[in-house]
Amino acid sequence: MKEVKRYSDHYKRRVVNEIISGKESIEYYRRKYKIGGSMTISRWIDKFASTEYLTMANKKHESDELGSLRAELALLRRELEDERLRREAYQLMVKIAEEEFNIPIEKVWCQTAQKMKDLHPQVPLGRLCGLFDKSRQAFYQRQQVIYKQAVEEHCIVSRVSDIRRRQPRIGGRKLLVMLEGQGITIGRDALFDMLRSNNLLVRRRRNGVRTTYSSHWLRKYPNLIRHFEPIGPNQLWVSDITYLETTEGFCIYFDN
Repeated sequence: MKEVKRYSDHYKRRVVNEIISGKESIEYYRRKYKIGGSMTISRWIDKFASTEYLTMANKKHESDELGSLRAELALLRRELEDERLRREAYQLMVKIAEEEFNIPIEKVWCQTAQKMKDLHPQVPLGRLCGLFDKSRQAFYQRQQVIYKQAVEEHCIVSRVSDIRRRQPRIGGRKLLVMLEGQGITIGRDALFDMLRSNNLLVRRRRNGVRTTYSSHWLRKYPNLIRHFEPIGPNQLWVSDITYLETTEGFCIYFDN
């Protein structure tokens, strides 16, 4: 059976006074005097320490806690400022993409909000729309517009595919006239964007004759002037080959 140590009140007071007057932690004195139990000395302090010491200890604890809260508040303020700057940077990036590169990023906020809702179903939709300075009503209205555009695009692509089966090489401008004749109104640029996104643009045939062919099996001579920088006259002479088309074929003209 484990022996229980008994401490006199005089011994307890001496330990408490040493803790009050010293600078070490309670754990240090517990190990020094081999006192078992982590709460034993705390009970001694509550019983034998003076009211001034307990008040001072409480104030120290409150001061430490207040300092910790202030540090945490400063960190949160810094993170909040970073988020504000990040939001401003993203808005500026969207504006530059739309104005300078003609990329309609702002129009996909509805799809982005829907994706965020799928990833975070517990977050209300109105709160997600508020991230883009939009309302739930604007979200549902934008969804209707997107659905209408998808239906119109499907209809136009189907018409174009039917025309292309009969006339594979017909161009976009003639398609625009034919669609207008069928009662379909769409802008030229919008039609070309739609054809491009659906891989329906007709590729232009290459004009001219290919005169450079570097994939042959013959000897290939290196470029001797790749890193050469002439600093005076007559240090570098070059020539050019011009192909002239005639009724009998091509003739070569050397230009020195």
